[in-house]
Amino acid sequence: MTPVLSISGISGGGKSTLVQAVRDHLPGAGVVRFDDFSFDQRPEAPAAAVTVADPIRAFNQYDLTDLAAAIQAAQQNHAIVIVDYPFGRVNRQIAPLIDLAFYVQTPLDVAFARALRRDYAAADTTKADILAWAKAYLTQARPLFVVHDTVVSQHVDQVIDGMRPLAEKVKTIVDALRAQQLI
Repeated sequence: MTPVLSISGISGGGKSTLVQAVRDHLPGAGVVRFDDFSFDQRPEAPAAAVTVADPIRAFNQYDLTDLAAAIQAAQQNHAIVIVDYPFGRVNRQIAPLIDLAFYVQTPLDVAFARALRRDYAAADTTKADILAWAKAYLTQARPLFVVHDTVVSQHVDQVIDGMRPLAEKVKTIVDALRAQQLI
């Protein structure tokens, strides 16, 4: 069966950049992205308060049937599947599909700055837009990221320092895949 690896982390943590770099390094690799499915917009998506209070329950509240199907379909067409996905092995629907799980652990201030640069770089971004995001980050996103960082990082095979150079992070993943004889 085609191996599946997941790369998880918080928003702005560098997981999507790392997924792309690993894909570029592995011929025949395919990518499935959690964000392509708009799961957070669905009715079953947990409220922020639920996620902070009971993250395991919250991360399993999502119906990820579509994501599981996309992973299985990608396995038919690729030599390895990389899943850009926030939950590591926490979600019981996806965990059985993952052969190797990584968590990119990035300091929250760095992730905040990266997300700010990524999401608010447009010329029409106003000071009010940036201040609104900063307020939302402090009151809503940061508490979620703290919980996410603590919980998900405990449900992976390896935690990767998000501050390391990209090439080093790619090498860490490729070395782990080789050690597990997945490539």
